[in-house]
Amino acid sequence: MLVQIGDQSGMELVRQLIQAHAYWRLKGLAVDLVIWNEDHSGYRQALHERIKGLIAAGIEANQLDRPGGIFVRPGDQIASEDRLLFQAVARVI
Repeated sequence: MLVQIGDQSGMELVRQLIQAHAYWRLKGLAVDLVIWNEDHSGYRQALHERIKGLIAAGIEANQLDRPGGIFVRPGDQIASEDRLLFQAVARVI
């Protein structure tokens, strides 16, 4: 699953997907949740830290950057070829 977040207004969706990821994992369904931080403002790091804080506060804290886990990446550090590849293979965007 690929989630692209551009600003603070998308945090509720991110929170819900982190909870859904925990539920799926408890049911035995391995899903990679990739969160792209697409914020281009000066608050990009603050948004990144807030996303990481949501993950750390829940039961998914040990699933960061592990297969079947949660991956948080800055969108501007992903090459355009890699973006196309991620979007092509993601089951849900």
